[in-house]
Amino acid sequence: MTAIVAGASIGSYGSMVRARWTHVVSDPRQLHTAYSLESALDELVFVVGPVLATLLATEVTDSAGIIVPMVAALVGGVWFLSQRRTEPPVMPAVPGVKHRSAMRSPGMIVLAVVFVAMGLIFGATDVSTIAFAEEQGSKSASGLILGVFAMGSLISGLAYGARHWVSPLWKRFTIGMVALALGVSLFFVVTSLPVLAVVMFVTGFTIAPTLINGNALVQNLVTPHQLTEGLAWVGTSLGVGVSFGASIAGSRIDAAGAHAGFQVVMIAAGVAVIAVLASTRVLRRGAPGTEGSEGSEGSDSTEGPDSTGVADLPEDGPVSA
Repeated sequence: MTAIVAGASIGSYGSMVRARWTHVVSDPRQLHTAYSLESALDELVFVVGPVLATLLATEVTDSAGIIVPMVAALVGGVWFLSQRRTEPPVMPAVPGVKHRSAMRSPGMIVLAVVFVAMGLIFGATDVSTIAFAEEQGSKSASGLILGVFAMGSLISGLAYGARHWVSPLWKRFTIGMVALALGVSLFFVVTSLPVLAVVMFVTGFTIAPTLINGNALVQNLVTPHQLTEGLAWVGTSLGVGVSFGASIAGSRIDAAGAHAGFQVVMIAAGVAVIAVLASTRVLRRGAPGTEGSEGSEGSDSTEGPDSTGVADLPEDGPVSA
């Protein structure tokens, strides 16, 4: 019950932070770096958080592992909301004009489905890793292995944000999703904890870039006044997926062991890849009537607010396809 109250009251900080970055940073290249830094810091929290919570609960008191995060969320939340200089201006409602929901965009529906599937991957991976470590007689190693998973994502997020990319955003997102699916497909052949750690570290490199590109795609698919809503939808979809992934994998693990949980991971990855590959035309269009929309369905020459076209790049800057 406490977890429900905490989850319902914390708000969608990820979407609010990214919306502020969009307001503060006008250069698409700098915005790409900001989004990348944001995702990398998220992964850093996933690395440090479980270790810190465990130390507090075991070395201080059982409740410290819960109380400290609650205080941090309260203090950090108030501090964040007090930053008025970075707060985007409120767009007043125009009498007689109805604002459409961000989810009226077909591309946003695709992103929501894919992010739910990604959440299923992450939630199922967490509980399956713990179960596998327990089967191997070293349950305490699960935290370290999950930290390795997040560390791979942290490194890739920093590296990805340090470069300016000229290939279409929807294409990078598709490639990242396929790479993530290929990585988690190796879970089923893992037979030891060291091998699982290596597979998770390598697979982790696909996570941050895919999340970065997914969040950046929101800018292409919605109008400016829908941006915070759109980011909140993908963040919520990811959280919903994590919850269901942990629950479904947990049930399968109880019935057939850790590898049954890894099967849930692979099925979710397959669903995500199918959804992306079947919807590339939708993802590449952008929001109708905005600068972010691509000129035609068959054109890859422009990409919207996150575009880093060749003409916009500094001659001496690092460039990748």
